[in-house]
Amino acid sequence: MDERPSRKTLLSNTLYVFGGSAGTAISQALAGILLLAFLSKYHYGVLTSAVAWIDPLRRLAVFGLDVVGLRRASAEPERADEVVSTLLVLRTVLGAACFVGVALFAHLSPFETAGGPWALVAAAVVLLPTAVSTSLQVGFQARHQNRRLVLVPLASGLAQMGVLGVLYAVDAHVLWYVAAISTTELVNAALIALATKRSSARVWRGFDPALARSMLREASPIAYSYLVVMLYKRLGFYGVEATHGVEAVGALGAAVQLSAPAVGLGGALSVSMGAYAASLASRRDFAELRSAAVRTVGKVLSVLVPLTLLVALAASPIVARWAPEYVDAARAFAWMSTAGIWMFVARTTTSLLVALGRARVMSFLVTFDLLLFAALAWWWTPLYGAEGAAMATFAMELVNASIQCVLVWRFTREP
Repeated sequence: MDERPSRKTLLSNTLYVFGGSAGTAISQALAGILLLAFLSKYHYGVLTSAVAWIDPLRRLAVFGLDVVGLRRASAEPERADEVVSTLLVLRTVLGAACFVGVALFAHLSPFETAGGPWALVAAAVVLLPTAVSTSLQVGFQARHQNRRLVLVPLASGLAQMGVLGVLYAVDAHVLWYVAAISTTELVNAALIALATKRSSARVWRGFDPALARSMLREASPIAYSYLVVMLYKRLGFYGVEATHGVEAVGALGAAVQLSAPAVGLGGALSVSMGAYAASLASRRDFAELRSAAVRTVGKVLSVLVPLTLLVALAASPIVARWAPEYVDAARAFAWMSTAGIWMFVARTTTSLLVALGRARVMSFLVTFDLLLFAALAWWWTPLYGAEGAAMATFAMELVNASIQCVLVWRFTREP
């Protein structure tokens, strides 16, 4: 008997995942706007710098295991509980190890960061709840039950904005704002754990060492890709801080944060396609996979492109009128928001390539991306500051998306 879900179920689940991911993107963008309003440009730069230094370790803690776990649980639904249980242990161990590594580095390293060692520790708190929330969510995605989690991002987003409001009311130190970034994942972990307990799934099915080793081997090239991608996304922040100071980091952080809604909504679709793409790839239904990707990406771009261009053009005059201290951020925002178009395409094609079992190809591609971005940022950042880093991002993402589209077309051709 075929226990695989119908195409209607797959599409329905994809829409629910998209709704949840879109909700997360919107709530994070609203929280970011509150941070811009509550903090000075310098203190926003301190927060952005701390998060930028931690982000590569956040990706290392993921290690590509969520993607591998989702692919395995989708391909073998009868083992979904076992996969999720093993995944939860692996992610928790990696998250805890990275947190300890950050704490040791922050207090023992001779290098100084803008917010001091405790800013790095505060930013790293998010590693722990993320390990729980994302691992448990894989179980719902694999069973195509994401409708049960569709309101979780709304609740966690409201909780984070509430915490930020309290911190502003009591005039809290910037370190508390850095730590408050973890609020979303803490609430996500609690609510998803509660939803898991109420479902028929068994959270704990033991730890399978053989399965864990197999997942780690399969995830290794994905982990390398994730780490390199985050490095080239954060190299711009490091270069801006070194050449133009913390306030310039705040400008670049503001540009990234203000472009987050468009980037996040586009990226939400690529995340939502994970289980759908994994199921179709396991059936070797390449024609349907490519057709669905082209239709969906085309529809999103028909809305995303005009809206992005409109907002990018309007940013500079609006900022010059209402927030002149962020004029440099407005110029960077124009580049970052339009780069979001290519980021969306690249993230979608990446999810397809991983579903097709082409993770090793991605490891070569992201290495090229890192070298390209480093060269462009080395050239443009000293000259143009935050805008130069954003320009390098735009150029690199355009090249990256173009190459990945060619690869997806090649790997989904009928034999």
